[in-house]
Amino acid sequence: MEQKYDVIIVGTGAAGLFCALSLPRNKKILCISKDALDGSDSFLAQGGICMLRDESDYDSYFEDTMRAGHYENRKESVEIMIRSSQQIIRDLVGYGVEFEQTNGEFLFTREGAHSNNRILFHADVTGREITSKLLARVQELDNVTLMAHTTMVELALALYHDVRLENCDYVQIHPTTLFTRQNGRSFLISESVRGEGAVLRDKDGNRFTDELQPRDVVSAAIYAKMKEQGTEHVWLDFSPIPKEEILNHFPNIYKHCVEAGYDPLTDWVPVVPAQHYFMGGIYVDKDSRTTMKHLYAVGETSCNGVHGRNRLASNSLLESLVFAKRAANDIAAQNNFEKAEHFEDLVNIDGYEDLPSIMEYYHAMVVSEIKKEARLRAQKEATA
Repeated sequence: MEQKYDVIIVGTGAAGLFCALSLPRNKKILCISKDALDGSDSFLAQGGICMLRDESDYDSYFEDTMRAGHYENRKESVEIMIRSSQQIIRDLVGYGVEFEQTNGEFLFTREGAHSNNRILFHADVTGREITSKLLARVQELDNVTLMAHTTMVELALALYHDVRLENCDYVQIHPTTLFTRQNGRSFLISESVRGEGAVLRDKDGNRFTDELQPRDVVSAAIYAKMKEQGTEHVWLDFSPIPKEEILNHFPNIYKHCVEAGYDPLTDWVPVVPAQHYFMGGIYVDKDSRTTMKHLYAVGETSCNGVHGRNRLASNSLLESLVFAKRAANDIAAQNNFEKAEHFEDLVNIDGYEDLPSIMEYYHAMVVSEIKKEARLRAQKEATA
């Protein structure tokens, strides 16, 4: 039976779910996911979510974000994100999200390149806590239909339809993932571990860098040390952190390390940098509008310029939620959604039964775009 929807949200991570919750209840919404509904990367976020604690921290928070992004950030986007953070946290708490507290007050931790403690957290599974609670609330809504295991390739589809992309060669490398020789996704050891005092050591046991510098700086220092000493990894020493803090604040990290044969209470843990986050994506304005009429992009697939060249730790969840809500507000303000010209051509699914070859074709498109952006950027910097 044919179904009609006012809004279709592609992706059920934190951004997509929060957008659905922020839309009016009289809008009929379809949310689709390429995996299980709880299979998004938002569930994997460990460290936490930033919040502007008070006005006295605004300038330093703004500067920390800009400095980490090599001052290539869009200043307006940074200001919007920071100024919106307190309301976003109130929204999350209203949806049942729980953050660590003591005596009824929020606990804040610190991560690399932050000048102050401004990160709220839920043990070391903050992304899971936020996204699972948002998913539960969305599942309660009568106006939202959830559809899992529906394949999408957002960037390639955008490129195919001449939707502007931006900074596709800006990929963040996280300094500390658990070293393994096995193939597959690396297990990330949150930056908040270093924020609480853990230090990096080389094969001789020497501390060789300031662990709380921006991620790209720390990753470069690790790679340089590995090359210098001919090693496959460096070591992360948890010993400066009280044992009770390790067990209570980082239970998931502790469990994974022990399963891999390393007890953070007594052992140094081998770590290596790994690809982590995509600062680029589909170009959007401050209200998450793309260059295609009535098409919005939020979350990691979008590029609103808030992160610049390198993301500041724990800004990702906040950025996703802030600009998802702005997208929802802008959508709700639209009185007329006009049917796109050549709509049938846009949604033509003939031949989509051969998904493997289509996926390979789209992958090649995106890789080509990334290489082109990197080449043009290198040429521009060489002549600057």
